Amino acid sequence: MPTATELNVTQTNDAATIADTIFGDDITVVSSSLSGTAGQSGVYSGGDSTSPGAVPADSGVILSTGNVGDFTNSSGTTDTNTSDSTSTNHGGTGDAGLTDLSGNQTYDAVVFEATFIPEGDTLTMQFTFSSEEYLEYVNGGVNDTLGVWVNGAFTPITPDGETVSIDTVNDSTNQNLYIDNPAASDPYNTEMDGFTVTLSFKAPVNAGEENTIRIGLADGGDGAYDTNVLIAADSVQSTALAFSDTIETGPNSSAVIDVLANDVDDAGLGLTVTEINGVAVVPGDTVTLSTGEQVTLNPDGTLTVLTDGDITSSTFTYMVEDANGVTDVGYVTVETVASPAPDGYVDGTADADLIDGSYTGDPNGDLVDNNDSLGVEGTTGDGDVINAFGGDDVIQAGAGDDIVYGGSGDDTIAGGTGEDSLFGGSGNDTLTFAEGDTADGGDGDDTFVLEDLGEPTNGAITLTGGDAAETLGGGDTLQLGDLADLSTLTITGTTTNASGNTSQSGTVTLDDGTLLTFSGIENIICFTPGTRIATARGAIPVEQLQKGDMVITRDHGLQPVRWIEARTVPATGRFAPVRIDRSVLTGLQSDLVVSPQHRVLFQGYRAELLFGETEVLAAAAHLVDGSAVTRVEGTTVTYVHFLLDQHEIVFAEGAATESFHPGNLGVDAVSDAAREELFALFPGLRSDLGQYGDTARRCLKAHEAQLIRD
Repeated sequence: MPTATELNVTQTNDAATIADTIFGDDITVVSSSLSGTAGQSGVYSGGDSTSPGAVPADSGVILSTGNVGDFTNSSGTTDTNTSDSTSTNHGGTGDAGLTDLSGNQTYDAVVFEATFIPEGDTLTMQFTFSSEEYLEYVNGGVNDTLGVWVNGAFTPITPDGETVSIDTVNDSTNQNLYIDNPAASDPYNTEMDGFTVTLSFKAPVNAGEENTIRIGLADGGDGAYDTNVLIAADSVQSTALAFSDTIETGPNSSAVIDVLANDVDDAGLGLTVTEINGVAVVPGDTVTLSTGEQVTLNPDGTLTVLTDGDITSSTFTYMVEDANGVTDVGYVTVETVASPAPDGYVDGTADADLIDGSYTGDPNGDLVDNNDSLGVEGTTGDGDVINAFGGDDVIQAGAGDDIVYGGSGDDTIAGGTGEDSLFGGSGNDTLTFAEGDTADGGDGDDTFVLEDLGEPTNGAITLTGGDAAETLGGGDTLQLGDLADLSTLTITGTTTNASGNTSQSGTVTLDDGTLLTFSGIENIICFTPGTRIATARGAIPVEQLQKGDMVITRDHGLQPVRWIEARTVPATGRFAPVRIDRSVLTGLQSDLVVSPQHRVLFQGYRAELLFGETEVLAAAAHLVDGSAVTRVEGTTVTYVHFLLDQHEIVFAEGAATESFHPGNLGVDAVSDAAREELFALFPGLRSDLGQYGDTARRCLKAHEAQLIRD
């Protein structure tokens, strides 16, 4: 049992002192004000040793509807809570905003306001709320209340959208957030009969601009019985780390939640969970909540939640700390629901899942090719409905007329046999389709791969590339392999999509007579056969280059060819090559024919005057002027691209141009076999194309390229 020891509190009505104490280093305070009666505000120190568990941090600010000095007493006995009715009635006025939140007329309001400039775009604060009105006056019409407003908007504190008051956090509502301190048993060193664990809020702010905050506390219903809020020093900050999580599970079951997955690590050195619901923990420790759940911190930073038999919703907190010692508090809501019957949907998780005939991760027990989605969204037999949700998922739908939703992430989806409907969702997805399928890539740079599964029908195929969240100059790619005659390709429409890319719609007839209708397909890159590349053996036609050939580079001398591939595409519309007259580029010995996205080098005073660079790269498509640089349409065109150890300036027909750079556009536009060969040579590119490095020179945007040609 603790000993009654007085918390070191210095009363102050100076708003600047309050501001200096609670705002963190990434906040610049412009102005501040404080209203209330003398004794209602102060700063404290030594909290961890004096009142552990009842304060949010060792030091900070205390605001009170009574007297800040009455938070503790100094009797030196084990009677830490001498009275259940500590009260100072200042006769002060209330506050309209707090009255609205309380639902009762308010009195003895103390309000701190500040104008500040944050470095980040999310504001947070750590605090505890304590009161003498617990628990006898809960829902009794005297609802003492805390309120926070950021930029004039009310800021919810609890996950259910409420503020913190006597009625919203207690032993029956948000009960895991409440700690009881009865006067008869004195478990904590404070006069208050109850208080919260350390809480926080998150509010959007405008980085680098002036914002406002208003923090108010008042008695509700009458001016009696004291209530306090203690705000941790330096905790009002825009380095927001911990964000709310929700987990749904059944009764008497365990589930793992990665609470750090949606948290923000500005330091970039990792986050550590240090507390669960106000209790300090290390990996392996378990905290039992007042609602009965047990929460264990795992070595990898995840939490395992073991539920009891109650069907309920409960919330607890966790604290994280970054490498710089910055802390923050987040909430976890546990939804314990009755175990439902299978719903016919094969559901993945937020992680990267492999969903195939062996997948057993659906929470309701649904399986692929198990006849358990009969009738769901019109499915029959082995037709499945698969929701992969988040993560980079691999989905093999198998037999039947399946409906597959990839969700977010870079998903790989194969419909299998049957007339499938495939939806990539957001991310750069790969959708493998066959006879009778419908596929929609959704947002991102998607790849559509045709496969022959030997199906007896030749049902029509419909593909939609999507037009949002594409890489500028990238987009969606259709891979037909050798299953179609490109002479049957018909382009029926060309538009500029929402991502700024030129999308094409049209049809192509497969070798077996199947009609494939597509929309939203963009472009690929590189040299055309016959283009001579400067090598150690002289000028060699690009199609004759082989791996290991030494190519002359502008920056690093002779460099070996590591990878090379040729692709044949229709020479129409956006696929049509660009012819550059020899007068356009320095050193160009004959006309150069390249793909629209292939970049060539400009150098000299114009580049330096316009862009501050002596040399810049510009895409051929951005140079088209109808005379010296023109489009050349035809039936088909073959583009050859070769890759070196890094992006280099090479020489084609005597002019400086670029080697292949495996950005999203480049890698998505090549064949599967070529892509796998590329990843075998550079394994790191499979997970991060950025590992190949930057381009050899600055790459101009379309409007910039026009300037250098004018």
